[in-house]
Amino acid sequence: SPLYIIANDLSWYKMQSKFFSLPKATYQAFQWIKDKAPPDAVFLASPETGNILPGLTGQTVFSGHFPETARYWEKLAWMNFFFSQQSKTWQKQKFLKRYRISHLVWDFTEDHTGHFNPDEQNFITPVFKTATVTVYKVVKNNYTD
Repeated sequence: SPLYIIANDLSWYKMQSKFFSLPKATYQAFQWIKDKAPPDAVFLASPETGNILPGLTGQTVFSGHFPETARYWEKLAWMNFFFSQQSKTWQKQKFLKRYRISHLVWDFTEDHTGHFNPDEQNFITPVFKTATVTVYKVVKNNYTD
């Protein structure tokens, strides 16, 4: 019903969701992606960032808006595993290679699952950085099948 839609939208607005107000740092990162990322790039990002990144940059994400992402729930589970402490470096690299993920967008203000710290990973390097958002490029992937 229309009342549900209005109530839902108001709750997102009250939470200061990126759906209504894009933080400056996120906007700057998206502008860099739009202007500098190669057209065949595939981005890994949180569900919230991945939901809006394609529409504002024209780029591809591993998992975005759930009705428009094939096997969304399966991909969400893979993302949760990737960001968890349980996954090993070789498993992370296998995941990135399998899905041809070339970049990672990390918003340090979002609540991510696990204890993943992108700055501690030896297979990605920052290519653009704002106060709270960093874009990483996959630079080293020693995983072989």
